[in-house]
Amino acid sequence: MRSRPRRAPRTGLARARIPRRLLIMASLAALTVGHLAARPAFPDPALPVPSASHLAIADFNGDGIPDAAVSTYAPGGVVVALGQEDGTLATATSIPLEPGVLFVAAADLNRDSRQDLVLANVANDPFQPGDGATWVILGRGDGSFLPATRLTTGVRPKAVAMGDFDEDGNPDLASISTCSAGVDCPSGEVWISPGYGDGTFGPATGTPAGREPVYLVSGDFNEDGHVDLMVANTRAFYPEGPGDLSFLAGRGDGTFAPEQDVTEAVVAPHALAVGDFNADGHLDIAGIRHTGHSVSIYIGRGDGTFAWNFFPTGQDPTDVVVGDFNADGLQDVATSNNQSDDLAVLPGRGDGSFGEALRTDAANGPSGLGFADFDGDDRMDAVVANEVSETVLLLPGHSDGTFGTPTRPLDRFGSADSALADFDRDGHQDLLVSYGSQLGPPMGRMSFLRGLGDGSFGPEIPFAAETLRGPLRVADFDEDGIPDFAVGNLDTSEISIFLGLGDGSFGQERRVSVGPSPGHIAAGDLNGDGHVDLAVVNQGANYPVRLPADISLLLGRGDGTFALEVRFSGVSDVINTAIADFNGDGMGDLAATSESDLWDSVPGELNVFLSLGGGAFDAGRVMTAGKAVFGVVATDVNSDGRTDLVVNNRGVIQREWESGDLALFWPRRRLVRSGQPDRDRRISHLPGAGGCRPGRTDRSRLVQFRRGRLGSVRGR
Repeated sequence: MRSRPRRAPRTGLARARIPRRLLIMASLAALTVGHLAARPAFPDPALPVPSASHLAIADFNGDGIPDAAVSTYAPGGVVVALGQEDGTLATATSIPLEPGVLFVAAADLNRDSRQDLVLANVANDPFQPGDGATWVILGRGDGSFLPATRLTTGVRPKAVAMGDFDEDGNPDLASISTCSAGVDCPSGEVWISPGYGDGTFGPATGTPAGREPVYLVSGDFNEDGHVDLMVANTRAFYPEGPGDLSFLAGRGDGTFAPEQDVTEAVVAPHALAVGDFNADGHLDIAGIRHTGHSVSIYIGRGDGTFAWNFFPTGQDPTDVVVGDFNADGLQDVATSNNQSDDLAVLPGRGDGSFGEALRTDAANGPSGLGFADFDGDDRMDAVVANEVSETVLLLPGHSDGTFGTPTRPLDRFGSADSALADFDRDGHQDLLVSYGSQLGPPMGRMSFLRGLGDGSFGPEIPFAAETLRGPLRVADFDEDGIPDFAVGNLDTSEISIFLGLGDGSFGQERRVSVGPSPGHIAAGDLNGDGHVDLAVVNQGANYPVRLPADISLLLGRGDGTFALEVRFSGVSDVINTAIADFNGDGMGDLAATSESDLWDSVPGELNVFLSLGGGAFDAGRVMTAGKAVFGVVATDVNSDGRTDLVVNNRGVIQREWESGDLALFWPRRRLVRSGQPDRDRRISHLPGAGGCRPGRTDRSRLVQFRRGRLGSVRGR
C-alpha cells in the first residue's frame, strides 16, 4: 500500500516437405514449454501490443498514475495501457485506425484538462503513393476516448509536433509529410493545422521542408518569441547528402519562413528531442542516428544555428528522450536501441557533453521510449515499446541512470531446448537454453540465466556460439556434485559436454562423436557401473547419401569423459528415447519411440529394450503408440513405485494439423527380460492440449503390460 497520496505524474503454413528434424525439435520444444508452464518460471509483466512502434506517457484517467499510449503499425491504431497502483501497466482500450501508425503524442487539445491523442499514419507502403492521415482522438478523462477524427495533412505523415503557432492561445498541429505530389519529390512538407481550442482544427496548409523528413520538434530556437520548427531530413533515397536539420522560423501568425539547413550530419538523424544540455538558456537538440549507433547533440546558439557533436549509444537507436534520469539535476539523454535490444542513458555533465552510456536490457527490438514515475518512489521509470516481441515493458528506475530488468519470457528466435538445474549451488534453479537458429540473432548458441529463487531469472548470459545447438541433457558426468550438461550440435555429428564449475560457469567444451544430426539425448546408467551414460538419437540424413536414424550409446567413465560410441540400430526411424530400469536389475533399459511416416495415418510405435550390460540389449518388444508419436518420458505416473512411460502424439500432418494426444503407458507388472510376449491393452485415453489447429483426433493407443495375455480394447 502507498503511504502517501499520488502526485501528478512526472513524464520526461498445403502440404509441404518439412524437414524431419525440424518437426521433431518443434515437438520437443513444445513439450518443454508445457512442462515449464506448470510452474511459471517467468512472471510476465510484459504487456502484449502488436507491432508496437512509438509511445506517449500521460495520465489518461485522472488517477495521478502515469499511463501509456502505444501506436501500432499493423493492424494500425493505438493501445492505451493504464498505470496500476502496483507500478504495472494494464490494457484499458484498443482503438483501431488504419495500417501504418508510426507516431503518437499526448496533449490537452480542447482545454478541458483531459489528455487527448494525436497520431501519424504513414499508410501501409511508404514506397508507393498513398494518403495516410493525422488522427485526433479526444479523451474523456476516464481512460476512454471519443471516436477518432481524421485530418488531411499531406501524404504519409510520419510525426507531429504541437505548439501555438498563430499565438491565439489554442494548440496547433504541425505534421511532416513526404510530399503531396508522389514518391519522387524535390522536398518534403510541413503541414500546419490551426487549432480552434475545442479539439477541432482548420484546413491544413503546407510549407516545404527538406527531402525525406522523418521527425520534427517545436520550440523557440532563435529566441524571438515565436514558436519555430526543427525538421530531421534523411535524404534516404537521394545522392546529394547524408541528411540534415531544417530550421523553419515561426512568424507568430501560423506561417513560417523558408526552411534553412542549419547543420549537416554525418549520418542522417531519425528522431529528435529538445533540451538545454549546457544550462546556458538556449534550446539544444538530441538526434538519434540509426546507422551511426550514436546520438547527435546540437548545441543551440540562440539564433537558430547549432554546434554539433556526437556520442556513442546502442546499436540502431530508434527513439530519444531528454530528462534527468540519475537525479543529479543535469539533463541526460536516453535512447531505445533496436539491434542491441536495450535502452541507453547518456549521463549529462552539464556542459553539453555526456558520459559513457549506461545500458539496460529491454527485450527484443525496442522502438518507442518514455519515462515517468509509475510506482510512486520518486524515481523515473522507463516504458519501452518492442516492435519485434510486440510487447511493452515497464522498467523500474534506480535513480542512477540504470533500470531494473523485468522478469519476462525469454524473447529470442530459434530456441531449441531448455533445462533447469542449480548450476551455481545457491539453492535456486537456474535456466539453460540452447539455440538452433540459422537466421538469428542469436546465431546458434547457449544462454545461461541465473535463478533468483522467486521464480524469476537474472539477465541472459550468452556463451558457446560456435555451432547450431539442439537438445539438452543435464547430469553429473564427472561425479563432483555439480550439474553438467550435454548438448547436441545440429550441424555436426557430435554432441558437446560442458562440465559445471559450481558458480554458474562451465569448463572448456568437449566434443564427442555421434551419428548425424543428434536430435535427442537421454541420460542414465545403462551398464550398472554407477556412472552416467548417454543415449543420443541420431536423426540421420538424406543428402548427399541417405543415413537412417539410430541411437549412439556413450558409456560414461565417471570423470566427464565417455567411451567410444556404440551404435544401436534395434529400432528404425527412431525419434525419441528414455532410460530407466523397467525390470529392477539395476541397469538402465531403453524406451524409444519411432514413426515410419510423418505424413500418413500410420500408427507410431513404442519400443522397449532391456539392458544386458555393456551397451547390449535384448531383442525388445514393440507396442502401438498412436499416430505420429514423438516424445517419451519415463516416470512413476501413478505413484506405485514402478516406472511408467508417457508418450505424446503430435497428430498427422495432412492439409491441416490434427490435434495431438497424450498417451500413458502403465506397466501392471514389471517387464521381464525374456519369455512371455507382451501385448497391448487400451486402458484409458487423455486428450492432449496439442496447441494445433482443430482437426480429426488420433486417439492414441494406451498400453497396459500383462504377461502371457493378448488383447486390446478401444479406449474411451
